[in-house]
Amino acid sequence: MTLLQALRDWQSFYVVTGGAAAALVGLMFVAVSLGSHLVTDEQMEGIRTYVNPTLFHFVVAFVIACAILVPTHSLVSLSVIIGLVSVIGLWQSVRVVQRMRSRPSEEVNEDNHWLWHGWLPLLSYTIGCAVAIGLAISGLPDWLNGLALMIVTVIVCAIRNTWVLILWIARQR
Repeated sequence: MTLLQALRDWQSFYVVTGGAAAALVGLMFVAVSLGSHLVTDEQMEGIRTYVNPTLFHFVVAFVIACAILVPTHSLVSLSVIIGLVSVIGLWQSVRVVQRMRSRPSEEVNEDNHWLWHGWLPLLSYTIGCAVAIGLAISGLPDWLNGLALMIVTVIVCAIRNTWVLILWIARQR
């Protein structure tokens, strides 16, 4: 099976995940707007650490889904897009871990923030980098399974992290 045939087989998956990611971005904007009165200068570092990366994960799922659905991709163009998005995601995840280390709090350790904000996104974007390299080198469509794992993991992390954000907003009221 060629890569283009495999991409056609994955089309429904990416339509669903891309649509879900786009809808969840909208819902996240609603959630954040409900808590906008809580944002102070002291909260900005927490927003950079916990809210911005969550939005980024939804956007990554949306962008990858859109990229996959472009019918004129070559193996190189698809690998480059996946690689760039994954490297940016990896950089973003490393920054989150650094921020969490520099500002330890009870909340971080209590709510499994390390797993959901740090380690799972790091793992996901590492998988994305491996997929980009694997696709570029081998061209085997089996690498698309790893890409699906990355997308599902970042969406699940973002959903969980948005839920924690909503609970935080509710507790502040």
